[in-house]
Amino acid sequence: MPGQTKPWLTGKRKDIREMKKLAVKNLVVCLLALLLCLLPAYAQATDVTDETGTELTEELTEESTEEFTEEEKYPSEPLIIDNTVKLTLDSHSAIFHGTEITTDVAPFAVNGTTMLPLRFIAQDILDAEVAWDNETNLVRVKKPNYTITVDLTNGKFYADGQPYKMSVKPMVVDNRTLVPLRLLTELMNCEVQYFAADKSITITLPEILTVEPPVAQITYLPATAGQKIEFIDQSFDPAGYELTEREWQVIDAEGVSKTGPSLYWLFYQRQGGDYTVNYRVKNAYGLWSEQITTEYYLAENLPPQITELDAPETRVDIGQTLNISHEFANEDWEEITTTAYTYSWEDEKGNLQTKTGCPAAFFAPGEYTVSLRLQDAFGQWSETTELVFEVSDKVLATEAEYRFNHLNRGELYLNMANENFSQLAEAQTDQFTLGSVTLIDSNSPEKVNAPGLLYKDTANGQISLHYHHLNNSAQPLKFLVIAHNETGTPISFTVGKQGFAGPSGDPMQVGYIENQSYLSSTAAGTVYTLQPGEKMLLNPSQNLAVKPGALQSALIDLQTDGNLTLAVAAMSDGADFNTYTALPTHAAVEPQTRGTYRQAAYNIGLTLGDKPQKVMIGYPDSFVDNIDNYLLTGRDVLSDTTTCNKGNYGLVQKFTLTAETRTGVLLNPRGSIYRGAVLWNGELCLVSASGQIKTQRESAVLGVIEAGETAEITYITPDGSDSPILLVSIPEEFWSEY
Repeated sequence: MPGQTKPWLTGKRKDIREMKKLAVKNLVVCLLALLLCLLPAYAQATDVTDETGTELTEELTEESTEEFTEEEKYPSEPLIIDNTVKLTLDSHSAIFHGTEITTDVAPFAVNGTTMLPLRFIAQDILDAEVAWDNETNLVRVKKPNYTITVDLTNGKFYADGQPYKMSVKPMVVDNRTLVPLRLLTELMNCEVQYFAADKSITITLPEILTVEPPVAQITYLPATAGQKIEFIDQSFDPAGYELTEREWQVIDAEGVSKTGPSLYWLFYQRQGGDYTVNYRVKNAYGLWSEQITTEYYLAENLPPQITELDAPETRVDIGQTLNISHEFANEDWEEITTTAYTYSWEDEKGNLQTKTGCPAAFFAPGEYTVSLRLQDAFGQWSETTELVFEVSDKVLATEAEYRFNHLNRGELYLNMANENFSQLAEAQTDQFTLGSVTLIDSNSPEKVNAPGLLYKDTANGQISLHYHHLNNSAQPLKFLVIAHNETGTPISFTVGKQGFAGPSGDPMQVGYIENQSYLSSTAAGTVYTLQPGEKMLLNPSQNLAVKPGALQSALIDLQTDGNLTLAVAAMSDGADFNTYTALPTHAAVEPQTRGTYRQAAYNIGLTLGDKPQKVMIGYPDSFVDNIDNYLLTGRDVLSDTTTCNKGNYGLVQKFTLTAETRTGVLLNPRGSIYRGAVLWNGELCLVSASGQIKTQRESAVLGVIEAGETAEITYITPDGSDSPILLVSIPEEFWSEY
């Protein structure tokens, strides 16, 4: 189980990677030395950043594959900016250099004189230096060729010492000092025009603004394939305007190029080698710099190497702890993402059996081969390394003794003795109650060939909605869950536990992840209210197109105070879920089912006796003494037919097991393939986390119940897996026989 220590399995990384090529080392040293010589001052003042100057988000983006055109290789032509300011009386909106801006105080007229905030027109528009003297109540507006002083107390202007009388004295509005617009602007060599028709004012500035393109400068640091390429970006705009966009083009040795705003993703998963990197930047006025070109060498990423696979002993007894360990060499900055152990042996019929995972011990005599492969973050696999064990016929512990005394929930129970657990007697059922939950289940047609309505019904109170569908069409589809208020009054509902999985092409993986997601979730508790006719998407996280051949699943709990309509629909990518009512209705297709099921929650209490026993889950005749139909029977309202939920998919079942004596519990699938998850006393237990259980003989270890104590198991049949299963109880007295 993830996070649980396994005493028989340890791994250690070697600190030094001895396989690096000497040439690569020399290149890195030379480049670093050159960089330090050329950029000592800059290196002290500038951080090494990603291309945006902020933390990189790990989100894949589709990059363009187009090359820079000939025109794009050269800088933009200088841009001559409109040198007017357009204002409107009593409006906060203004147009400056062709761009709309907002003023703190709208211009207004007093006795035919337009008043405007002094700081806005002098500092923001005319780019003058504005200084307030609170003691003298004077404001000085300075430009290189003149100085204007505003006497706020006496209402006078002084331009280079020459006094000018203001027709309207300065005033304060919203903590802003307002002055006559025309006098100030004309003293600063501007032209002012007033248009009575629309009450607009145009100020023509004395200087024409010419914006030059920015300059791109960048230095790349050495990197190995799989690393993020760090760089020092020294690009700048001559006038100090903000650089708003960066663009790279990466060209490989074959001449194939990709263009985009992220150097990280342009180099993502690329092998080492020689690359041409083009770079340019854009300023706030939309002008691009000249493209600069750098020839860049990306060092080769070497695959991990297993340097040692060992155990204290390779001649062992049945039930002896193996304590297998390994060591490896890899780039010291790079993680190992997959440690893939397998072990194999020949069974009594001479057939080769192979299981996934690192064995804790062996439980039958013979020769066993343990194999190991490692995968690094770059996706490269090591060579396979093997370790052979010879197992004697001496028994230190049977499998049951070992598994239950060295508890590792969810691990595979091999059942080398080939016991048939279905022949065990049934455990005693003490309680069987039904919960007042309505299950709306959409699993047919499981293979969806075109957009359409898959299932729809109305319910109130406690509701669980489950769906499991595969895109069997030639186009991407979205599988959407829609809440719809089709009544005439508002409806409020609360979202509870939720489990989502997919899209994936592996149905068992989808079911396995959905089980984990739902069982480990907590009730969201979010309350929503839908007005009459209003619709809402209940699975916004899955509002993405599913590719052909992929599946999606979900289990969602709701509590509603009215008759809420819930629909599951397959819709084309880009379609609005609000239009789902216009879709055609798909017919159900056997053997999968759909329907609405009442009292769809089981709470079952059992007593485990002093002998090995079984609890049958998912059989048509399960608990026949307690309930007429264990498999849910309901109604497909779209076809108005009776339906049976074969396998009880989407049904939450809680089992309370009381043990008379210390007892170990297994989960034994009886179908052909199985992979899922359960809760054991509230703790998530991944059943066969390392792979599928493909035989009725094998099981998964769930836990041990002490004498007189109870354990609660929450079980949901995982989508994609076969039902039914057995819960197998083995009292400690019988562990030596199993």
